[in-house]
Amino acid sequence: RENQREMIAPYQRTAYTASAHLPLLTLARLSVSGRRTWTRNPVTARENINLTGASGRLEGRLLGGRVSADASVEKDTGGTAERRDRTAAVRWEWDIRRLEVRAEGVFREERLGGFRRERTAFRGELRRKF
Repeated sequence: RENQREMIAPYQRTAYTASAHLPLLTLARLSVSGRRTWTRNPVTARENINLTGASGRLEGRLLGGRVSADASVEKDTGGTAERRDRTAAVRWEWDIRRLEVRAEGVFREERLGGFRRERTAFRGELRRKF
């Protein structure tokens, strides 16, 4: 709990976070977390924060490399416009001798009121160490 007393932008915030990390067999690990935040601003009461979020990560070994998958969601209904974010990403890394191979795919969707933006990106990298 936080109580910020200022003349220009005072606010009161309450936040909770919980997380768990679980080993899956011997090759993988799962991490999950959740968060909840309330922020009340007495000066601009219409722009408060009422945020709920969750995220997860699965990482392990696959095809001789390291792989991870991440996902997160957030929803904020405290302001004049509802905000939602969704993100998902997959990464794979492989090293053999002096060669490094990396690949990544990321998807993100953002919504604010009636506005919506989606971004999808793929990136690959091949590097040789000298």
